[in-house]
Amino acid sequence: MKPERLTLPKATVSRPSLMTKDVPPDVDWGRYLLAIRRFRWPVIVVTLLGTLGGIGATRIVKPIYAARASIWIEGANQKAPPQQGAAWSGDLLGTTGWVDLAHSYVVLESVVRDLRLYLSWRLRSDSAMLASLRVERLFHPGAYRLQVDTAGRTFSLVTQRGLVLQRGSVGDSVGVGLGLSWVPPAAEFKPRRRIEFALAPPTETTVRLAEKLRVKTDLDGNFLRLELRGADPAAITATVNAAAQRIIAVAGELKRQQLTELVRILSEQLQRAQDNLAGAEAALQSFLGKTVNFVTRRSAPVTPGLQFAHDPALSRYLEMKVSLEQIRRDRVAIERVVAQVAASGLSVDALSAIGAVDRSTELVAALKDLTTKRAELRALQSRYTDAHLPVQRLAGEAQALERRTIPALAGAVSGCNGRWPTRSACSPVSSSATTRRDWPRPPASQTFAYSILRCSPTCPC
Repeated sequence: MKPERLTLPKATVSRPSLMTKDVPPDVDWGRYLLAIRRFRWPVIVVTLLGTLGGIGATRIVKPIYAARASIWIEGANQKAPPQQGAAWSGDLLGTTGWVDLAHSYVVLESVVRDLRLYLSWRLRSDSAMLASLRVERLFHPGAYRLQVDTAGRTFSLVTQRGLVLQRGSVGDSVGVGLGLSWVPPAAEFKPRRRIEFALAPPTETTVRLAEKLRVKTDLDGNFLRLELRGADPAAITATVNAAAQRIIAVAGELKRQQLTELVRILSEQLQRAQDNLAGAEAALQSFLGKTVNFVTRRSAPVTPGLQFAHDPALSRYLEMKVSLEQIRRDRVAIERVVAQVAASGLSVDALSAIGAVDRSTELVAALKDLTTKRAELRALQSRYTDAHLPVQRLAGEAQALERRTIPALAGAVSGCNGRWPTRSACSPVSSSATTRRDWPRPPASQTFAYSILRCSPTCPC
């Protein structure tokens, strides 16, 4: 027999396909279903408990609402700086000033009284009974209870401790002796009805409202934003709207007062300028009538129109005469203004309108300092009483400037060094006879002018 040849299978090597991708294993949902079937009762119990807890939380926890309002401030930070010495109204309040105004007592106290935020009651159904309750400027705060008898014809007002304050019939005013103005509707007097309410002091309510009310401005100071949070959306909306309207009303009143004061200042300045103009015109007419005619009669005739141009002594005399008259008028005006300090206070505008004062750097700086301190004092007095320490300190500084510093500087400017003697003692023309003798003799052609300049110490020139 021939042996058979055994054939071995050939080994084949397959190349890995480059297109094969790793496929993630499928989710074994069967394991999850098996776990749910196994622990179905705990899952159902936890789901029911969570649902019931959420429903109960919505009934117990009250939602918090937020009411917001925005007020546009006209012309904030957009006014060009005024010219030096010009009177202008300026911005009413700065960026922080509007926030302080919104939190001020004059704004929030009115809101508290208008909306009766000082009044609180226990049941919502009692609001109709308390709708007509108002308080006087002075009243007795506290917790009270109004009880109606079994017949619904009489009532009694008692405290929480049971002390009876008043008994009356339907239609009577309730709480007259407590500072209340309250006549409940007759239809609300139901038998055995009890109404519990509380009255808080308006000052404390105003302080609490100021703490809750959020006030801020934007970066440019063009908008003032108010925000109040609470559980009663109608109440906080009414409060925010009332506060915004009160802020606008108070700001309008402040602006009206500012413009009224500005008009008064400008009117005084205009009247003072008219008086100065009339005085200057009268002095000019008197000067031309007494001096120029007298000098020209003694001068030699020259070509018409060239008298003053070819006579230097006369020109110098006229210049000295004009300067002397201006100094005299300034000194008289300074004396008049300083004399009124004790009676009506120092008038900064009247003193600033004098030419000699305007040329004194120190006196002008002192007047500006006094104006600034007066403005700061008025701003503090609008918010605090006179017993406040910053108000007293600023008032003392303004009084020291008004009664000591500025009169002393004005006396130095006028040449009297603050002593305010008689006119002849500090007149700008007073000088010793020796000094006048030492003057050089002018040429013969100018002897007439020299004789005029050599006036005696008592000369009214």
